[in-house]
Amino acid sequence: MGLLILSGGAASAASDGASTPSVFVEAPSIVLGPVGQNEQVEHEFRLENRGKGDLLIEEVRADCDVVTGNLAGHRIGSGSSAVLPARWETGDHRGPMKRAIEVETNDPERPVVRLEIGAWVCQDFAVHPQSLVLSREAGSAVFSGTLSLLQCSDERLTLARVDASATWLRSSALPLGAGREGYRLTVIADGEAAKGGAVEVLSLHFDQGGPIVVDVPVMVPVASEGRTAEP
Repeated sequence: MGLLILSGGAASAASDGASTPSVFVEAPSIVLGPVGQNEQVEHEFRLENRGKGDLLIEEVRADCDVVTGNLAGHRIGSGSSAVLPARWETGDHRGPMKRAIEVETNDPERPVVRLEIGAWVCQDFAVHPQSLVLSREAGSAVFSGTLSLLQCSDERLTLARVDASATWLRSSALPLGAGREGYRLTVIADGEAAKGGAVEVLSLHFDQGGPIVVDVPVMVPVASEGRTAEP
């Protein structure tokens, strides 16, 4: 009898586990590139259900100035997902900003999921990232990366030239586009000539009501044998 009771209990537990939801968010914390003052920051989080039972979104709580989609009461079937949009306005803030959202679900292992959105708010201009590690795609002979130079005020930003501390490091610039003022720089290093592990410098010379120079450290990865590494 005891064995039968234990067997029945195990079967019941297995049955309960088979109907349990499991919430998953691939990137619960993100940091966006630079944005200007009084701009809207937007992002979409995808909530997945990797369990067997329906995932119920019981409540969505966010910082007071964050507007989110209304997913409270929404059910996500097994193997399905739902998108939670979020946005807020930067106002006259300057520097780093972070906002948080909490999603309460019926997942017994993870009843509350915390989501975070970060952004850097610039006043006049911003260079992103502030240091750059180049990478190489499979089959390519060169290393590359991108920099963004963003105009954040009404004062027009004009890129005059870019100087490199190494002859094997070069760049090309194009307008950012998509309604944003500034430039996107493609930085390229010759894989044969590049010195893996060395930190070189790109000097960005631009004008915004006067001459400005910003130095950006640039590095090519190094392999254990001292040659530039495959990514």
